[in-house]
Amino acid sequence: MTAARAAAADRAGPAGPRPVGPPVALAFRVVTRAEPPGALEVVVFLAELAMLAALVYVGVVLPGSVLGRVVLVVVLLAAFVAVWGRWLAPRAPRRLAHRPGLILKVVVFAVGAALLAWAGPLVLAVVFLVVTEAVVVAEVRRRPLRR
Repeated sequence: MTAARAAAADRAGPAGPRPVGPPVALAFRVVTRAEPPGALEVVVFLAELAMLAALVYVGVVLPGSVLGRVVLVVVLLAAFVAVWGRWLAPRAPRRLAHRPGLILKVVVFAVGAALLAWAGPLVLAVVFLVVTEAVVVAEVRRRPLRR
């Protein structure tokens, strides 16, 4: 056996010979595991779900035809999802800077609470407003505003 054949046999594995030389660039991204969400991220997500539930409640309890209520629910949800997905979501393509994003979050949750107060019990709207704004404040305390 020649030296070259012996070297090739040493490089060979169960799938055949291994390539020699620099590694070839891969055509895909390496995805790293993100750390699991913390308690605050879970609470923020629950506040977003509460907003969706509040908008559905508003659309369902207001008087009108069934078709009108369904259309109202769809419009309210579409507006909220469009605003949140475009400017406030963590992976939004055009996420707002911290300060304008904070202002928009406060406004969105306040509008949701106002709609809830208009459609249902005032106590429910006040509790919703206090809880959701407390979540926004907790987010700010975790990542303070910079000048």
